[in-house]
Amino acid sequence: MGIIKQFHKGAWRYCVSRRLPPNRIGMRHFRRWYEKRSVAKHVLDTLNGAIAKGEINDVLPALVGKGELGSTVVTFWPRFRDEYCKPRLSSWRRYQQSFNFILPKLGSIPIASFRRGDLHEYLEDRVKGVSRSTANKDIAALKKMFSFAVEVGAVSVNPLTKFATFRVQEKALRLPTVAEYHGLVEAQESPELAALVAVLGETAMRRSEALGLQWSQVDLRARKVVIEHTKGRKVRTVPLSDFAIEKLRQVVRIVGNPNAFVYSSGAHAGQRIRKPYRAFRKAAEAVNLGWVTFHTLRHMRATLWLQEGVDIKSVKEALGHSAIATTMRYLKHVESHADRAIREAQEAEKAEMGKTAEISSERDSCVRRDE
Repeated sequence: MGIIKQFHKGAWRYCVSRRLPPNRIGMRHFRRWYEKRSVAKHVLDTLNGAIAKGEINDVLPALVGKGELGSTVVTFWPRFRDEYCKPRLSSWRRYQQSFNFILPKLGSIPIASFRRGDLHEYLEDRVKGVSRSTANKDIAALKKMFSFAVEVGAVSVNPLTKFATFRVQEKALRLPTVAEYHGLVEAQESPELAALVAVLGETAMRRSEALGLQWSQVDLRARKVVIEHTKGRKVRTVPLSDFAIEKLRQVVRIVGNPNAFVYSSGAHAGQRIRKPYRAFRKAAEAVNLGWVTFHTLRHMRATLWLQEGVDIKSVKEALGHSAIATTMRYLKHVESHADRAIREAQEAEKAEMGKTAEISSERDSCVRRDE
């Protein structure tokens, strides 16, 4: 506790960190950053003096700021969404979905007095209607909001630090075979949708990345596609297979339209494909693959790459994962050394049993001839 000095974004800053006695605001820990050490020292001296005199309730509001004291979960959410989520997360709408349920239940609670018990009460009711994995997403959204609140000085501590998530039963990953995947491509109602599904299955692109693909990013001669607008905001290059190139060559290019996947006929002719879900689902059900989604194709290709011997670092780069631990989850679906050793042992045991049965049969036939 005291003043902490830190070099941040090219300049020094000073943090006043001090535990607080019980107060009307409900703050247990004061933590604020200041650009000048003299200001930080003045704030710390003011806090210490107020605590010693028993005047913390009178001094604290002026140090924290009236705007922050009035912040509740519902009033702080727009700031968290606009300043943190939108600039950083391409999937920030997942947070929006969580807060659609969080705000009606917890929105009126001041962020400075939010307690872990508040979240526990919310979760008791939440898990009655949704899966535990969905409830875990709500926990993650709130934890991230309070981390941001600490960073910007809206609260002194994160009340949800190390808040435990629900344990979720892992599900087996179900993947189509290559033949089933090719059948799904052929079942699509138009060449452009067939090409879209083929590109997803051959490059392991995310659905949003493929739908935003433009012809300037596709090089059929060099047999590669450059993915620019990615979830991780990093450009990556993925090779194109013969199957993907074949389907892309069948797509009708519209003069003046830079998008790779455009409706070539029908009411939406000339428009970029945005929501192909219904057509994809119809084709999938027609070939008995109704359980397959666009993201299933990404899982399928990642697993096939590893099965075919592509090193995990190359697979990580092709998938656009920021951490290799994410890519390693696919290894459990690839035959390991232990799997091969067990299978070879089983085959050897089967062969040994066959030899034993053959010897017994010969011995029995010899006994019958002697008789």
